[in-house]
Amino acid sequence: MKEQKGIIKELNQIAAVFEKILNIFIGIFVGILGLSVFIGVLGRNINIPVVWLDEVSTYCCIWATFFGFAVASRHGMLSNVDAFIHGFSERAKGLYEYFLDYISAALLWVVVLWSGKDYIAYAYNAGTLSAQLRIPLFYVYLGPMIGYAFAIYFGIVNIVNKISELKAAERK
Repeated sequence: MKEQKGIIKELNQIAAVFEKILNIFIGIFVGILGLSVFIGVLGRNINIPVVWLDEVSTYCCIWATFFGFAVASRHGMLSNVDAFIHGFSERAKGLYEYFLDYISAALLWVVVLWSGKDYIAYAYNAGTLSAQLRIPLFYVYLGPMIGYAFAIYFGIVNIVNKISELKAAERK
């Protein structure tokens, strides 16, 4: 990819910072997940079960999964039907990937974030708490929403990058 300028460069720099932040949180969540599972298994083996660790590991898994989804979308590592696009020209592959980024960003925005905001608001207003930790469940539900929001941003950056690449290819 050639040298980026202007707003495209700024969008990619912001995306790189977001990705670093997400990777740090993913590492923290996976570390806590592993530690809580280890302590939970150890506790059961010595007959001192710590049941709330199951919730900790579940919530860390949820947050790490959706943050990982965002990072994967940044690098175009989400599932794709390679056999379908194998016969496409490079230009057609670029257009197809652009189309997929556009559709996924639109679906994430409309379906997930728009409908999810109501669910989180309901959980917040209802004051629902987790069973063992007694923390408000809307904190747990924020993880997927934050992950989806970052995935939308990364999708937009990918779309802008692909449009820039397609325009640069047309000029050649």
